[in-house]
Amino acid sequence: MLLRVVVAGGLAAGVLLAPGAVSASPPAEIGKKQKTCVVESEADCAGVDAKWVLEHHGNLSKSNFSNAKLHGADLRGVNLSKAKLKKTSLKYAELHEAKLSKTNMRAAKLKYATMIGANLDRANLGPVKGKKKTKNGGAVRGVQCRPNCQGANLVGVNLVGSSLSETNLTGANLTGAFLANANAFETNFTDANLTRTNWSATVCASDTGGAPSDCTNLDGTQPATVIDSNFTRANLTDANLHGTFVRPNMTSANLTRATLTGGSNWTLTDANMTSANLSYAYFSGDMTRASMSSANLTGTGLPNMDLTDADLSYAVMKKGNFSDTNMTGTNLLQVQGDNANFSGSNLTGANFKQASFYQGNFSGANLANAYMMGTTMGSANFTNATFKGAKLYATSFFGADFTGADLSGAEVDAAGFTNAKFCKTTMPNGTVKNDDC
Repeated sequence: MLLRVVVAGGLAAGVLLAPGAVSASPPAEIGKKQKTCVVESEADCAGVDAKWVLEHHGNLSKSNFSNAKLHGADLRGVNLSKAKLKKTSLKYAELHEAKLSKTNMRAAKLKYATMIGANLDRANLGPVKGKKKTKNGGAVRGVQCRPNCQGANLVGVNLVGSSLSETNLTGANLTGAFLANANAFETNFTDANLTRTNWSATVCASDTGGAPSDCTNLDGTQPATVIDSNFTRANLTDANLHGTFVRPNMTSANLTRATLTGGSNWTLTDANMTSANLSYAYFSGDMTRASMSSANLTGTGLPNMDLTDADLSYAVMKKGNFSDTNMTGTNLLQVQGDNANFSGSNLTGANFKQASFYQGNFSGANLANAYMMGTTMGSANFTNATFKGAKLYATSFFGADFTGADLSGAEVDAAGFTNAKFCKTTMPNGTVKNDDC
């Protein structure tokens, strides 16, 4: 039977604490053979082997545990600020409420560690850069020693200013974590629980499916920067994603009620959101070239967005708000967008083939050079919309309202306009139709 080296409340080494007891700790010696150290503030414990035996709850600030083996360590409430944990193995360790601010944790192994409420403010969880060379002579990007936080419990942790680049957080639980000013380059969040995470420099209260309100800016703090990171199947429900997200892979991710706002201050360019759930999310800003094929956008708010050349094929967009959005060249193939709002949007050259937008609102929209084939636009509102040069083939406009619309130069073939309303409407041949004024 293994006994922990318990150093709490003045007890001697080898004496076990009562379950749940956490208190300050006097020095104690750990290690094996010739490599031992005294556990205390500024201790040099680099390379020690203390697997499954260490328990400490006091001050270990500025200590050096680089390359140490601390599997299963009980470090609840410990102060490890400014400590060195480079390549340290903390698998299955308990780090509840631990202070890890400005700690160097590059390439630390945190697989299945528990870090509920820990403070990792400006901690570095990035990789150690390898010295190996590629066949072409270039440096290897440290992939052989990426930190492993797979399955770690990081509920509510403070990761403000932390470096998470190339970190493996597969299956980790970061519910409620604060990630403002964090850097995440090529970080793996596959299957991670990121519910209610805050990536912004603001704290906001928000209404379901609406714009955030009651926001408080945090002085001196910037939003997170996330580049080429993997969020496949991650749960980002109710997350505040105000930040810079470049080329994120969010395939099949859950972004229900997530918010991503800030106008030109943030970006989600080249995002892969194929089959993602964005129902009742609220985004505003730049999503140029984003892929949302087969995504669920039911009730989603994407007003004032830039969705130029975005791929929304096969997506469900029912009751979504896409007003005043730039959707130039957007692919809407076979989209289900009944009751969606596109008022004032630029849909120049958009592909509507076999899509359905029954009772959609396109008032004031620019549909110049748009392509419609086998499209359903029944009872849609096209008041003051522009269709110049659009191709309208075998499309149903049953009961649609074209008041003030401009269809000049549009190509119409086998389209149905039964019960459609025409008032001050410029027809494809340039004549004005006022039958329903």
